[in-house]
Amino acid sequence: MKLSELTQKEVINVKNGEHLGYITDLKIDACTGKIYCMYLMENKDFLSLKNCKIIEIPWSRICKIGKDAILVDFCS
Repeated sequence: MKLSELTQKEVINVKNGEHLGYITDLKIDACTGKIYCMYLMENKDFLSLKNCKIIEIPWSRICKIGKDAILVDFCS
């Protein structure tokens, strides 16, 4: 799967069904290629970037990557 495909999927928290956002970046080990975590930009105010918060979710917290969404087990 390409990063461009991942960034188009909604990230959903399985604990409460909350839409967390979309992947904006990944943390990858350059030597091994292992993905450590994904970063999401949570924006409560759709028209403003000043109220954005970056969410870091460990790759190990991914439950399932589906056709349209990525399900994560995440406690904020």
